[in-house]
Order: sequence, then C-alpha cells, then structure tokens
Amino acid sequence: MRKITIILCLFLLTACSSNSSAIKPSAAAQQARHQANIGEWQQAIESYSKALTTAPKDALCLARRGYAYARIGNYTQAFADFASAIKSDPNCPYAYSGRSRVYGWLGLAQLAKQDARKALELSQSIPTEPDLLLEHAGLLQTVEKSQEAGDEYKQVLELNPKDKEVSTLLNAAYAFNGLHQAKDNVSCLNQAIKLSPNCIFLHLMRGGAYWDLNQWDLAISDFDFYITHNKKNPLAYCARGSCHYYQGQYEKAIADYDQAFKLTPNYATAFYWRGLAYHYLSEHQKAISDFTSAISLESTYPDAYRERADNYCHQKEWAKALKDTQQALLLNPKYAKAYCTQAWAHRELGQLAEEFEDHNKAVALAPNDSTVYYGRGMCYRAQKQYKKAIADLTEAIKYDPQNAISFCARGSALVSDHQYERAIADCTQSLKLNSKRTHPHLSRGIAYLRLGKYKLALQDLDEAIRQVPDYGEAYYERSLTYNSLGKNGLSKADLQKAKKYGYQSPEAMR
Repeated sequence: MRKITIILCLFLLTACSSNSSAIKPSAAAQQARHQANIGEWQQAIESYSKALTTAPKDALCLARRGYAYARIGNYTQAFADFASAIKSDPNCPYAYSGRSRVYGWLGLAQLAKQDARKALELSQSIPTEPDLLLEHAGLLQTVEKSQEAGDEYKQVLELNPKDKEVSTLLNAAYAFNGLHQAKDNVSCLNQAIKLSPNCIFLHLMRGGAYWDLNQWDLAISDFDFYITHNKKNPLAYCARGSCHYYQGQYEKAIADYDQAFKLTPNYATAFYWRGLAYHYLSEHQKAISDFTSAISLESTYPDAYRERADNYCHQKEWAKALKDTQQALLLNPKYAKAYCTQAWAHRELGQLAEEFEDHNKAVALAPNDSTVYYGRGMCYRAQKQYKKAIADLTEAIKYDPQNAISFCARGSALVSDHQYERAIADCTQSLKLNSKRTHPHLSRGIAYLRLGKYKLALQDLDEAIRQVPDYGEAYYERSLTYNSLGKNGLSKADLQKAKKYGYQSPEAMR
C-alpha cells in the first residue's frame, strides 16, 4: 500500500509584525511570540490572553492565540479565536493562515486551500524573518506551489541564525520537514530536546519525523511521552494510530482513532485511517462507512474514493466500486492504484477489454510499482496468457523482492506453463518469506505431481488441506496423486470431496 502521509504540520505561525494594525506589540505579545517559537504553547496562550485583556479586539493576538490553542489540540477554541480575529479585522492574513493549517490537519483540503489563498492574497510582501517565512512557505505548499515553497524553506535555512537555541533549531526542523529531509529534522529536534527536555511539543515533532522515517517504535515512544502529558490533542492520537497501523496492530490503531474522534468528531484524516485499519481486519462494511464519512467531510479526497472502491470490491458491489474509481480518477487522472482497482471491477463485470486498458494505464503511470505489474500479471494469468503473466510477475518481484504473494503467483503461472522446476523454486521462496501461506503448498504440490515426485506432492497437498479443510482444488490434485500411486479408494474419496467443495475446473492449473 502506498504510504499515505499524515499532516503533522511542522510550520510555525507566530507573526509579530502587523499588516493590519499599526499598534506596537505589547510586552505580553512579544513574550508569547518567544514562547511559541520554543514550542511552549500553553504558556503562549496565557501570554496572548494577557495581551488581549488590554486589547480584546487585537486581530493578530486573537489569530496567534487561536493557533496556539490548535497546537495543544483545542480546536474548538482555536476556531473561535480565528473567527473573532476575522470579525475584528477581515484583512488579517494570520487568522486565515492559522485556520488553513488546522483544516489541513483535519484533512479538509478544500477549506485549507481556500484560507491559504486568502492569506497569500492579503500578505503584502514575502517575509524575511525565518519564522514568518516558514509560515509563508507553508501556505505555498498548501496551494500546491511546491517549487516555490521549497525555495523558501531553503531560504529559511540560509537566514536562520546559526546559534544552537531551541527557537533556531525548531526553525531548521520546520524547514527540513518542508524539504522532506527527515534525518536532518530528527537531528535538529534531538539537539532541541537536549536543551529543553521537558518541552512535550518537541517530542510530538520528533515523533512525526520518526514517522517519516518509518521508525514506528521510536515514533510511538515520542507520541506516548506527549500523550502522557497532554491527553487532549487528537492529532497525537491519530499519528500514534498510524504507527500502530503500519506495524499491523490494527486494533490498537482503531483505539487511537476512536480517542481522536472523542476529541474532534469531524476528523476526515482519522476516518480515512480507521477505514484502512478496518479493511485489513476484513471488516469491509465498517471500512466503507468510515471512507464515506471522510468523503462527506472532504469531497475531493481521491484516496478515500479509491479505498472505498476496494472495499466495495471485497463486498462484490462492483458497480459501486466502479463509480468510486471513476471519481478518484476524475480527481487525480494519474492515480495508478485507482486504475488497478477499476480493473478488478471491470473484470468482475465481464468488461475484459476495459480491464486490460486499466492495467496498461497503471503500468504506464507507475512503471516502478510492483503492484501494477502484479495486477496485470494476474489478469494475463486469468486469460491463460501464462508467458505474459510470468513476465509481469517477474517485474513485480524485481520491484518488491520480499513479497511472498508475487512469488506464489509466479509459481502458479509457471505450473500452468509447465515450468515445474522453476515453479517449485518460486513456491519455496514464497514460503520462506511467509511460512503461513497455503497456496504455495498447492502449486508446489502440483509441480511435484507433474514431475512424478509423489511423496513430496502428498506432503504439500496434505499441508494445504490441513490449513484449509475445504480446499476443493487441493483435494482434486491429491486425488490425482493417489491415483498415480494406485491408491484408488483414497483417490475416489478425495475426488468426491473436491466436488463437494466446489472444484469444477480441473483443467485450470494444467
């Protein structure tokens, strides 16, 4: 599965200068900016609140305090402050910028882009201070101006003071995050944590960087530390849940997503991830429900449509699956995985020409992705074009040599192509990668049978039946093995079981 990034939003929004007010910032507001710059968000909230006691309609302070509330997970108060800031000054860019960031965390892409565009429109110039330039780069990234954003992140690193203080290390970490340089991000955060070991926000940030490096245990450790000290931030639960998800701990992941929903119900990102977890638990109807909720909150979510389509396929609701893949491709015409899912639906609807076209498009769009070759290879195999199937499955193995399923699939195609020795080698490799699989035993057993190695064939076919007692195809092949050994009674008994369990096409594996 393609890794889908959770937006941890490592950008700082603590502007001190004002485009909408000529009033010099108060001492409390200046202190708040410093506290925000070192990740002390609760203290920043208190300082902003103090500044607002003397200037309750200060749009900048309201916007900054709103963002600080968001950083600790209090989205209700954050949105209230953003609304108050906009009411006080509709031209305050920082209110739109901060709100855009929170919408992004929640997976509400359309609203995030809308506010980001408004903030950029209201900004009179590109900032030169590192923390403000980070904010501007984040807005550009939100509106998908990735090249311009990358240039500004690099500029931040050039402008950022070289002294090792928490604020400068955080600025560098934000910039490295924007540039997708996770190792450098971790390095900066490690230094910042040494300087400020009790700042829980730094651990949340580092957890996100470890997440980007696929270092799930280290990420979970940081998220655990953060949650121990702040149990009210839904983003932390969602991020930790994604780590559990990637470790295959789906129940733990779901528990974290559930906790996130208790804190903020309209969390499109969490619905999406919980849907993925339900999918891998084969709870497809629950997965469909979650993807539907994600789509209802964010209608331009191509991944949610694609994943819902996949679950519709598992439920054999082919027309619904096809409708969803078409919507996903409307939103993202270069979505190779959506073409793969659409091919599945087309095949089951008997639309074979459309299926091949889908597979070909997927391969053209993602020529280094093992899954697209696997999909087309299985399509060729179903059409008994075994040499083409073997070629595609070989490509799948080339790009993912640790995938037990691809070795098994190629082994099966090799059996059908009468290349029995190669088939045995592939099935053996598949079992080395995943000893719990059943089908490699069937295919290898058939290969041994065709080579006249009846004892070895029986060992594999016995194991396949032990694992799946109603495996009709395995009973049929074992019946042939017994027949070759002259054990006619056992052969007839297995043939009856093969028919009982629905095996109707003994030529399929010839």
